[in-house]
Amino acid sequence: MDSTSGFNDLLEDADGYLISERVRGGQDIVTAVRNHYRGSGGLTRIGDFLTKRFSGIVGCQ
Repeated sequence: MDSTSGFNDLLEDADGYLISERVRGGQDIVTAVRNHYRGSGGLTRIGDFLTKRFSGIVGCQ
């Protein structure tokens, strides 16, 4: 069975999580989005997501 979710979906979910964490931390949405993609944020987002969401520990089942 083929998955209906692709890599782009994973990236979008990671971005949404990371941006929402910035907003929860007190940034307004515009600043949060800018800061997320500024510098290397767009390049390290999967690693950042795994670290923040799962404390960097992801196990295989």
